Amino acid sequence: MIKRAWVALPVVCLLAILTRAQEQPSSEIASLPRARGVYYQLPSGWMSIPFTMLIPTAYHGGWNLWPSTTVAEIRGPHSSLRVSQLRPTLYVRGISPTVGIYLVREIQVNTLRQLRMNLRRDNQEWAHFIDTIPSDLEQLDEGVVRVRPRGDLPPATYALATGFDQSSRWIFLGFEFEVTSNVQP
Repeated sequence: MIKRAWVALPVVCLLAILTRAQEQPSSEIASLPRARGVYYQLPSGWMSIPFTMLIPTAYHGGWNLWPSTTVAEIRGPHSSLRVSQLRPTLYVRGISPTVGIYLVREIQVNTLRQLRMNLRRDNQEWAHFIDTIPSDLEQLDEGVVRVRPRGDLPPATYALATGFDQSSRWIFLGFEFEVTSNVQP
């Protein structure tokens, strides 16, 4: 009986060490804030990207024609975050990739920025963004997803668009940033 306990003790210790190692966040995200949101790492620390509610309007094609094209509009000529990195890395905490995470290029129209969408009758995927950028999504530990475009982004305004929650098909959150050739304060 005592010999079995001595044999089982190293196994239990090994399992405890492995479990503890899985609970430790990677050094890449160790200082990432715990609050739900989208973050970008500046030299001075993490910046939380403010979100905008993206609700599609119905005046491009109407609601009766399927598939129909619509837009979600955001006021103002610029986003609050400007980066000079052509391939920025964003970190998403507390938002599941199952609700959809899309990197979308915005279209500038006068003083508005627009995200174009195709609307469909499909209950699972009701809205599809038109100007999506191919991106790699990688699930990191502690419910964090790293989003990185596959190629360099030309200077423009972009939004990381995600579903509000699993049950909402027509409300999205947009976390905007602008890629510029030079960053001005």
